[in-house]
Amino acid sequence: MRFMHRTRGIARSGPILLAFVTLKSSLASKALPRLDVGNLHLRYAESTVSATFTTAKATEMSAFSKDIEKFNGIYKLPVSVKPTLDVGVPVAERLRAFKNILNEEIDEIDEIITAIEGCAPSLEVLTMLADLLGDIQVYCASEMAKFGLPLDEVLAIIMQSNFSKLGADGKPIYDERGKVQKGPNYWKPEPKIKELLSGLDGVAV
Repeated sequence: MRFMHRTRGIARSGPILLAFVTLKSSLASKALPRLDVGNLHLRYAESTVSATFTTAKATEMSAFSKDIEKFNGIYKLPVSVKPTLDVGVPVAERLRAFKNILNEEIDEIDEIITAIEGCAPSLEVLTMLADLLGDIQVYCASEMAKFGLPLDEVLAIIMQSNFSKLGADGKPIYDERGKVQKGPNYWKPEPKIKELLSGLDGVAV
């Protein structure tokens, strides 16, 4: 498989974050339809498959990011405009507290399992699941705001990295749990996240 990755304008101060990945691999000569999955567009031709995704990021934050900053402000939690380790308490102490919060949320999975095994109505189980997963996202996003980590841009890079996990044949690879595994063209998100953070004003490199 031939793999190309190009990132343009990865900076919060820039007008647009535009990133795309193009994946190509040879397949047996067979025409297949185009598939659209969010911002990931797959088009199968007779002998070639190409996958392209584009993530546009303007200077304005997403509604979710705005709500997270509002949430932190209402509850007197730190909100930093730039990446920092100064969150009002020792970082290790803050992370231990965050770990405890997440563990409490994860423990709620047992309650959902109990509800399922007790033959709870499907809507009740789905409601519990939505509440659990939503809370975890809010806690994680709130923590990013405390450290001044740009939520939308970081998630965009991580998703681009996830898209690169396809196998050499252009197909997903799973382990026995159904978790997506890394293919030969996978690239780690950390270097690009580091590049993003180092490009923000006032951040120590």
